[in-house]
Order: sequence, then C-alpha cells, then structure tokens
Amino acid sequence: MPPQQAVARLIEGNKRFVARAGASGNGGGAPVAAAFPFAAIVACADSVAAPDLLFDQLPGSLFVLRSAGNGIDGGSLGGLEFAVELMTVSAIMVLGHTNCRIVESAAKAVSGNLALPDHLPALIASLAGLGRVYGQEAITANVVGQVEKLIRVLDRRIRVGELQVVGAVHDLASGEVTLL
Repeated sequence: MPPQQAVARLIEGNKRFVARAGASGNGGGAPVAAAFPFAAIVACADSVAAPDLLFDQLPGSLFVLRSAGNGIDGGSLGGLEFAVELMTVSAIMVLGHTNCRIVESAAKAVSGNLALPDHLPALIASLAGLGRVYGQEAITANVVGQVEKLIRVLDRRIRVGELQVVGAVHDLASGEVTLL
C-alpha cells in the first residue's frame, strides 16, 4: 500500500469512529473525555489484536503501551509508573503473543545467527530472557523477564497490595490469553 493511501485510510477510519459507525459499521464507541484505566497492558507492536478488543474493554479502561516485542525501556517504564502512581491502575499485564517475529528474530540475533542494522540492537537490549532459547520458549522467557523487571521497580506498591504484575501470552490462533 502506498504511504499516502495508508494515511488516507487512517483518516477515513477516524471519520467513521467520530460518526460512531466503527470500522465494521455496527456502532463504534463514543469519544472519551477522560481515561480512568483499571489496568495497564504492555503489548507487542507486532500483535494483530488490540488489547481493548482482546479483553472486551471500552476506551479509557486500559492504559496500553505497545512496543516491539513488548519490551520495556526507560520511556515505557516511566509511562507505567505514571499509570500506577497518578492514575487508577492496580494491575499490569505484560502480554506476549505466539509467533512473535520480533522476539524470535531478537533471539537469533543474541545467539549470533542474525545481524541487525542501525537501531535494532537497542531494541534487543529492551527485551529480556533471551539467550539459548528460541520460538515459544523465547516469547515466554521475554514475558517473564519483563515481569521481573517491573516487579523490581514497582516493588513498594506490590508489597502493600496496591499492585499486581502478571505475565501472559495471547494465542493468535485461538484468541485465548493464558497467564504464566
């Protein structure tokens, strides 16, 4: 798809949203004046499922961060701290997904089997648990590593029972989300 057509498609979709027609023509959602999320989701930018749809939540109910391979770097960590400290978030889910091309490629790069250009080494640095595992094992290891990173940073809120951090994997074939 040419770039201009991609931008036009976004604007057309927004017009449908504003008219409350939604992409499927079945009603769409009303604009939200303020967000009061109860949970944060750290999801992969590569995933085909939007967390709001996947968990059947209205706009504003979830604080969603999407990054390549659901990696957590300084900026996304700051966003999560904001959600916990200044919003109403009491749970964070790190959500990986099956067949994640980003994590699988990063695992190959870590083992020396794939060269990465330009800024991709910084992406790998934000992922966790990679080394001698591939495929679904690498996806699970990354989710677990990201959860451990968040637990270290947000330990105080967790200890007093104000926050729970969990990891999960979304099966793209079935749509099911499984807690780790």
